[in-house]
Amino acid sequence: MLVEGRSKPTVAVVTAEFTGLAARMAARLDHPSLPTLVLPFPLEGRPDEEVRSIAHDAYPRLVRLLGVRDRAAHE
Repeated sequence: MLVEGRSKPTVAVVTAEFTGLAARMAARLDHPSLPTLVLPFPLEGRPDEEVRSIAHDAYPRLVRLLGVRDRAAHE
């Protein structure tokens, strides 16, 4: 999905608790195919190092959802 009129790739990032809400909101806003990255719930209260690890692990998925191709695969 691209932000209308700006050609900017868009991804919704939510925790597992809110996947249903995210899907309903995307559909209501006429974007039912909005790419969504789901993180574990809850993030609050987790040690900083664990949150960093979750972010580190999620980053490649986020990049793929944004449509960025993996350079390493083409080298």
